[in-house]
Amino acid sequence: MNHFHITRIDVRMLKNIIIHLQAVLLFTTNVVTGYGPLCMKCQDATTIEECRQQYTVPCGDRDDCFLRKYTTDNAEIRFEAGCLAKSTCSILNSFHSDNPVGKRNVDLLRTKKEVTNCFQCCNGSLVHGGPCNSHLCGQAPGPELVTCKMCPGVHDHIESCSHEDVCPPGEACYTGIRIVGSVPKYVFGCAKKRICRSLASDNVRETREIHGDIGLSICDACCIGINCNEAECFALKNVMKYSDYVDNTTSTTFG
Repeated sequence: MNHFHITRIDVRMLKNIIIHLQAVLLFTTNVVTGYGPLCMKCQDATTIEECRQQYTVPCGDRDDCFLRKYTTDNAEIRFEAGCLAKSTCSILNSFHSDNPVGKRNVDLLRTKKEVTNCFQCCNGSLVHGGPCNSHLCGQAPGPELVTCKMCPGVHDHIESCSHEDVCPPGEACYTGIRIVGSVPKYVFGCAKKRICRSLASDNVRETREIHGDIGLSICDACCIGINCNEAECFALKNVMKYSDYVDNTTSTTFG
């Protein structure tokens, strides 16, 4: 008969493995399995620059990015952007450019009348380092320094980190999830683009260490765009592309 002994170290290691697997299952079951492009998202923005400052979101794998330029009933130009079903975008893109022009939308609940000047979609490929919908409808946003969420240590919630700063040259926004004890925590900061390339290719040879970073790592991801690392880590990880981190510039935007 074969005998084996479980030492205190073996038990601790087994416990860590179980916690790791439970955490991965917890996060992956709460995240949609398919991921589409990172798109600029905004509502009622007065300029394309204001629009790109609002949100950057990972869309579904059946979505494209869109940008809508419209005129309010007060004759003011506004922008709306976000995610839209590919099937709807295919219909929109079958029209001429700047489509559809002059379509009037009426919200009966708010007695709101708008004229859509332009409504276009794109497939999510980055344009000058930012989401493709920042350049639709004839828009050409100027360069802007990219800020990232940066906070030392680990945090209980994604919203816990409120500090923003610009990454050094050759770095990109970074986020991660750590298991401390049995509780998920979040880290925020910047990472060298060579680390981001290794994360994008799942060939991690070195990791990013943030001051006060502790716990068991279950997710690490980079992104390019204004405060893009406030998005969920697994969502960002699934849309990472090696080519996005080849250059050494940080003045890319989601504009």
